[in-house]
Parts: sequence; structure tokens; C-alpha cells
Amino acid sequence: MATLSVRNLPDEVQSVLRQRAAQAGVSMEAEVRSILIRACTALPPGGERLSGVLANIQRWSRQLPGMVASHSAVDDFLAERRRERAKEW
Repeated sequence: MATLSVRNLPDEVQSVLRQRAAQAGVSMEAEVRSILIRACTALPPGGERLSGVLANIQRWSRQLPGMVASHSAVDDFLAERRRERAKEW
């Protein structure tokens, strides 16, 4: 496992971390580790819903006269969003 040191952490943040750790009954290190794990493994806001929204748009566009949504366009958009999200991590 990797080790991480955080420098120049504002005093207010350290105080909040200390309080959160005490409330949870764990060390500050354990609390920070828990926060980092949740932050790095959670889906971004709306991440799951994005594919549903795109599917709805595609379905609706098929109902419009003369409009055909390309399935590959939706797939391309989702793939691009996933690549962008991977770069952020």
C-alpha cells in the first residue's frame, strides 16, 4: 500500500478531521483514509443517470419525423466522458 503525506493543510480542516474521527471512534489517519476511498471510488454526480438521459434523448429523437439518432453517437459520447473521468483520477 502507498503512503501519502499532506502538507500545508489548513488548521480548520485538521480540526474538522479530528472531530469527525472522534465522532467515528477512529484515528485521524483512518478517517482521512475513509474519506479518500469514498471520494475516489464514488461515481461522479449524475454519472449513472447520464446514460439514461442519453437513451431517452435517443428514443425521443426517433419519434420525430426525419430524425434518427445514431447509436454510435451516444456510444462515442459516453466513451469520451469515461475517458475524461479517468483522466481526472
